[in-house]
Amino acid sequence: MWLELPHELAKYLSLYEITEIKSNIDSKELDFKEKLKHEHRRPWICAESILFNTDAGYHMYKFSFWDSKINDIVLLYFSYRIQTDNPNKSSYVYMKRRNI
Repeated sequence: MWLELPHELAKYLSLYEITEIKSNIDSKELDFKEKLKHEHRRPWICAESILFNTDAGYHMYKFSFWDSKINDIVLLYFSYRIQTDNPNKSSYVYMKRRNI
């Protein structure tokens, strides 16, 4: 899985923590050292899919970076939804074709 960081920030960011957010009060820090590659000053992060939850449902992760330009922490969030074979379509919003 490839994640793209904002290009204007990427050269200053160093990833130090990934947290899976399970609910407002429950989260889990992930051990990503052997499952993720990020070249310094590059906007792309390559992560093995085994790092992320592949159960059906909505999943959110917080990526914590140290920004060397401003000497502060930058948080970026990544989320996705995995559907079952028979999803309840009423909870999804589908795009409609628009004529301009």
